[in-house]
Amino acid sequence: KVTPRPASRVPPYPTHNQMLVEKGTCSQFKFRFFIQCVQWEKGELEKQMAKNTWCPAQVSKDVILKIREREGSRRPKPLWTDVMDLAGGNYGELSEDFYA
Repeated sequence: KVTPRPASRVPPYPTHNQMLVEKGTCSQFKFRFFIQCVQWEKGELEKQMAKNTWCPAQVSKDVILKIREREGSRRPKPLWTDVMDLAGGNYGELSEDFYA
């Protein structure tokens, strides 16, 4: 019996990923873990999308895996601000308002 797994080049197991880093197969900077769960009732996501509650964006893996370093005494700029800046227009302005 085959158990389906999420589509990924690296199995989603922290111990496996740690082993890859320790062996030098992968850099520790090539991993990002996004942990959150959002559940919708039937049709709820579609309603939220129609109200522009969500801002879907297609970005390259370079943006996702970018190493984010401190800017002086400030904490690193979060991923979402880069995505909003790339989207431009009002989205870029929103990122400035929240993270300036």
